[in-house]
Parts: sequence; C-alpha cells; structure tokens
Amino acid sequence: MTDQNVPEESNPDAKKDVPFNEIVETLEKRIQAGDGDPLELTLQAIADAGLGLKDVGLKQRGVRDTAIAHHYTRLASVITHVVTTYDQPLPLTRYEAICWRKQDISYIFAISGYRGMAHLVNLCASRNSDGSLALKKNRAILLLAFLDIDHLTSELLDFAFSQDPNILLPLMVGWLSQRAILSERGEGHRTRILQSGHLIENVQIEDRHLPMISVAYMYVTYAVYPRRHDIKRSFNKLCRNLLERRNLTSSNILLPQRKKPRLLVIHEWFSHSHAMYRCYAPLIKELGRKFELHSLASTEGIDDEAAKLFKSSTVIEPLKAGVPGIVKEIQRIKPDAIFYPSVGMAYWVILLTNLRLAPVQFASEGHPATTMSDYIDFMYVWGRDLELNAVLNERAVVAESKFNFVPHKGLKNARPNPRYTVATSEVNIAVNAKLMKLNYQIIDVCRKITSGSALPVKVHFFPGERGWAHDGIVQSLQNHLPNAVVHPLMNYENLLEKLSMCDFSLSPMPFGNTNSVIDCSLIGVPNVAMWGPDLAAQTDGLVFELFDAPKELLHRDIDSYIECALQLSNDLLFRHRIRNSFDSKKIYSQIYDRDVSAELSIDISNIWSAYNEFRTRHEDNR
Repeated sequence: MTDQNVPEESNPDAKKDVPFNEIVETLEKRIQAGDGDPLELTLQAIADAGLGLKDVGLKQRGVRDTAIAHHYTRLASVITHVVTTYDQPLPLTRYEAICWRKQDISYIFAISGYRGMAHLVNLCASRNSDGSLALKKNRAILLLAFLDIDHLTSELLDFAFSQDPNILLPLMVGWLSQRAILSERGEGHRTRILQSGHLIENVQIEDRHLPMISVAYMYVTYAVYPRRHDIKRSFNKLCRNLLERRNLTSSNILLPQRKKPRLLVIHEWFSHSHAMYRCYAPLIKELGRKFELHSLASTEGIDDEAAKLFKSSTVIEPLKAGVPGIVKEIQRIKPDAIFYPSVGMAYWVILLTNLRLAPVQFASEGHPATTMSDYIDFMYVWGRDLELNAVLNERAVVAESKFNFVPHKGLKNARPNPRYTVATSEVNIAVNAKLMKLNYQIIDVCRKITSGSALPVKVHFFPGERGWAHDGIVQSLQNHLPNAVVHPLMNYENLLEKLSMCDFSLSPMPFGNTNSVIDCSLIGVPNVAMWGPDLAAQTDGLVFELFDAPKELLHRDIDSYIECALQLSNDLLFRHRIRNSFDSKKIYSQIYDRDVSAELSIDISNIWSAYNEFRTRHEDNR
C-alpha cells in the first residue's frame, strides 16, 4: 500500500499556528507563579486544547511526531504534578468533570513520552509490609478520577467500590464511557464494573449526568463479558428515579380505535446517509402497510430525504425541549404504538424507553442489544440460534426475512480497485471498525497474524476519529501494535479507496460489523468474521448469507479465525481464489435488487400480531 503520510513541508493544508504549545506553556507558567488553582487551571487547559484540536489534530496539521510527543509530554507532566501534589477539597461537580474526561486524559498520556499512566500509581502510592497498596484516601480519590481503565489496578478498583455511591457513580460511568479499552487488564476491570451496577442504583442523578450515562449505556454493548447488558437495569432505575422526581410517570392510555393505527417511529439517527437508514428504511416503509407512519427525531437525527417515509415528521431539540417537552409532542401525536429502531445512542431516547407513552412499545436491534426496560413489550430481531432468554429482556419477534438494506449513495460506483495486485512484499490488512469495537482480542489476533505471517504485515485501522482523538488513538494502538497504520475520519469515497488496496479485512469480536462487510465485499476485499450467540456477534454472518460468501471466512472460534487470516496472508493462491469469488455486480444485486416487500411480508404480519396481542393486553389491564 502506498504511504499516505504527507510530509509537513509539502502539505498545503498544514497549519503552523497551532496554539496547543502556547496553552501548555501558559499553564506551566501560571502554576509555577501560583496564579490560580492548579487543578482548575489544568482542567481548563485540557478543555481549551480539546476545543482547539477538535476537528484537526496535530498529526493532520503536519506537526512532526517528535514535536507532538514533546507537547503532550509537557501537558502530561503538569497533570502528573497536579495529581501527586493537589490537596484541596474537591467539589462533587468538579470531580465528575474530571471523570467525564477520562478518555481525553488517557490519550494525552498515551501520546506523551510516558506512553501511559502507570507511573501515576507509583508516584501516589507506596507498599505496606504485607505488599498491599498504601494510599491516602484523598489522594486515592483524585488519582481514580484521572486514571484510565487500562491502568487501573485491582486494589484501586476495590477501593473505588468501597466509596460513597455519589463518588462511585462518576468513576464507573467514566470508565465505561471510554472509547478505547485495548488491554486485557482493562477489559477485566470493565467486567467487574459491569457486575457492580447495584452499587449505584440509589444515587439521585440530575440532568448533568444523563449524557455520560447514555454513553456508558451504549458502550457496554462492546464489552466482552457475556452478561454485559445487566447493568442497563441499574441505569434504567436511575433514569426512572429522575423521571419520577420530575413528575414524569407512565399512565394508562386510552385511544380511539383507528382504521389504521398510528405508529410513531422515534429515531436516534436516521439521515439517509446514516447506517440506520441503510438498515431500516425498507422495514419502516413496509410497516406502512399496516400503520400510519409518523416520526420524531432531533434536528440532526433526520433529513428531508428520510422524512419522506412518514405522513408527519416532528423535529425536536432535546436540550431546549427537555424530556417534558418531548413527552408533550408524543402526547400530541397520540400514537397507538411506538417503535424505537435503536436504543442507546441518545440520552433522551433512553429516558423515553423508561416510560409508557403508547399502548404498545417495541424496539429493534439498530444498536444491537436489549434495552432491559420493562416498558418495551417486544423486540424485532434478526438472528439465528439465539439464546433469547439470555440476550433479551423483551419478548422476541424473530425475523423470517434476511437482512435488507438501502445502498449508500456512493456504493453504485464501488468496484474492486484495478490497481490492486496480490503483492509478494507485504500484507496489508484492514480493520474497518469504529473505535469502540476494538479490544484486546482483535489486538491479540493482529499480533498473532503478524508473528505467523511469512511477509511483513501492516494493519490498517479505520476507527473514524478526528482531531486530538485521532492523535490519541494513533499512539494508543501503536503502543499495543507497532505495525498499526491508523487512518483519520474520512469521506465515504476515500474510505472505499483505501480499503480497496488492502489484501483482506478483519471484523472485531464480539461486536462485528454490518455495513463495513458489505462495503468490503463490493470492492472485492474478503472479510474474516466471527459468529457468536448474541445479536451483535451475528451481523457479519447474516450479511454473508445474502450473497453466499465463501464459507472459509466465517468462524465460531478465534483459533480458526486466526488460521484463516494466516492462510490469506501466506497462501497467495488461496487469497487469489477467495478474492476472485467476489463479483461486485452480483453481490450488489443479491443485496439490493431484491423484492424486499415480499420478503418482509411474514415479518410485518408477525409484528402486526404482536401489536394486537399487546394492545389487547394493555386494554385488559386498564
């Protein structure tokens, strides 16, 4: 693969006036002069740096790696100084603000010369004669606020669990909200946190907690722990408590019988270029056979093209309207049923799923996981051999149809790259997955492939990050996997171009890919994937079914997954045969040129039956 790095002097878009170094230098001078509270100054500098580098990070500005490491090391050194010396009382809201920035702080240390945060534990603590950790309580609490989950220790986690729930809540939510958990130790800590939701259930949360709780709610889906969704019961309890204190409670709803029941589809994301539209537009269109379709979404959550599917489309601004205002809009629409295609990507939607706002409420696997809410009557799911009682809290309506999609507008031109050749000098492997899907398992798989390959290996990650988040994930991944090539967020056409020059692609586990498998297949890039027992672990295999992908690519255990990847790396004839089996036009036709209306007819009937069952049950219980 051609090196895509542009030298600083030849990059016309390189910006030389990055204020990051000035922010750091000013911070150093003010702390040295005693000009303000050191912790407040440091947190403000972190916020200012993040804002200044929000869209374009230092790497994308053409700053040299040595200069990047220099500036981040100086900022990490200031944070180290504050964590090890600060001894002032810390208000709860300020403590929460630190916890909410765990991922940013983790990135700062990953890019710096420290290459992590392990030194903070050594500087803040000593050892007792029996080998246990000795740490003053106030110092330990401040350390925990800054420390990321990968550098947390079991002893410190035990200490965190012993704290007041109001202190523990921001710690747990902060750790669960980290976008990048790349070590096995960090994953082990995540498992223990996911098992401890009962410790925070009695905290009285406020509006300020909701954005981070919703992030944690979403990110637990990416954990390895099989019972990872159990903690949603605790999050739901926190949300219901808040709703009750705001006098927002469920009520018995009596609606007139309509010839065509009114279905309100509440979207987290549904613009026509979004994956949710690509996956759910066909289903929603067919639901119009039985229901009068209405939609509700945030201003950025839907566009004019997507809104054409509905008789009415209500747009709200969640921060301005608040949940009371959103509930009023729903009451104005008077839906017979509410459909949530996804739950977990917007805090206001999570809150709504903890209320009864229509006689029947159901969801689907747009964010492929159970809601653990007693107010969602059933869930429409695709899947095979699912252990439904183990993976769903809701009653399941299992799809008879195959996956159905709407193509991305750029897919029509997606073709295998004519410049691709089966190279004999190196192997280029793609991992086209959002950052949250990456974990120690896929990193370990990449290490083993690198070690077992006869040719040098480059692993190309496409985590979809920009700004200083891109700076951070580049170094974080390279700290674990030196041969990682990490690409920034890019437009769809450029993404396909870079993917098309890779020899093959790897799906992460346990949360696989969906649209990325389609994209890779259409451009002739084979995708090695896993099949698991829950929804998120079956999407790749269900996509493969649509075009009869080579059976060698789908696996039920990691050992055979690695074996296949190594064969693609080392056996050029095998790789050539697998790649040649991908016919772009045929795959496109098999995925998109189908009679979706006919395929979905049984599913629509099953959803209709479930609606009538729960509607009758609701009326009987009035």
